[in-house]
Amino acid sequence: MKVLLVGLGWFGKKHYNVWNDLGVEIVGVFEKEGFSISQNDEQSKYHKEVVEYTDSSQITFFDELQQIEKLDFDCVDITTNENSHFEYAKYFLRIGKKVIIEKPIALNYEEVKELRKIALENDTFFYAGHILRFDSRTIEVKKRIQNFELRFGKFERNFQNQALKKYGSIPTLYTALIHDLDLFNFLFSPNLEEINEIQYKYLSNKNYQADLVTAVSFKYNQALLLFSNCWLVSEVNEYGFISNYQLYSENMNIEQQNTPDIKIYEKTLEVPDLFFWNHTYYPGGALRRMLNHYKNCIEINVESDIASMKSIENTYQLIHLILEKR
Repeated sequence: MKVLLVGLGWFGKKHYNVWNDLGVEIVGVFEKEGFSISQNDEQSKYHKEVVEYTDSSQITFFDELQQIEKLDFDCVDITTNENSHFEYAKYFLRIGKKVIIEKPIALNYEEVKELRKIALENDTFFYAGHILRFDSRTIEVKKRIQNFELRFGKFERNFQNQALKKYGSIPTLYTALIHDLDLFNFLFSPNLEEINEIQYKYLSNKNYQADLVTAVSFKYNQALLLFSNCWLVSEVNEYGFISNYQLYSENMNIEQQNTPDIKIYEKTLEVPDLFFWNHTYYPGGALRRMLNHYKNCIEINVESDIASMKSIENTYQLIHLILEKR
């Protein structure tokens, strides 16, 4: 398979490493800002594992879309600034390319619907970078809740204040809570018409679109769901962020944190050490699992059964419903 990378910031470099390790041919990098492989962006200092690259001297850089129209490639992988995802995805879907788009794939529900419409009209697919669907712990939880009657769910995702320099230019629901709203959508496939009593509370920032503190709640069937985010994590926190979620039924509790473990309590059974957070590039890493899955889909020309375009659209529809209450 041949892939064109669009963007080469810190996460684009991670994608580059994984593709290289999977034996995928990288035909070039489109980078409008003129990045070189050795450059670091603002986030690189918080992600020090992104350092060395193989055969970087062989990369061809392009800074004009016209330069790449005649290139031979099967897929485009977009990891640019969030504000540009939609326009790049639209451009490449219209010329019939398979497109992998880091989240958020767009910044409103109407744009996501448009991307799906363009993909269907041009007999192609987009594949969303909703990486938590590919986390080994999420996969295990998905297996465990087949007959799970959710009564209460609580999702929390907090970041360092300095991260606002990178992520504060877009609303919180698209930069932070999208992870957790998508997890809820992936795990429970809710009928959005049955979501009600939505509440949205926030403390705004003066200089950023992302609110300093955000809290969202709603009811779904017989369950109450809570989602929260703040940008107040200490600069010395070892992870740079704090995230966790808890799911409760009347006979099972599930808890996941951004530490190596997932904990499941069922009657008298406790399973505290099911998984460890593998390095991104290793076979167990979520990014590698995601890109390898999308590689397999592209090679046989099928849509993803883990992150279908309609399923991803539903996540953005849920965000749209919440934002209407702001």
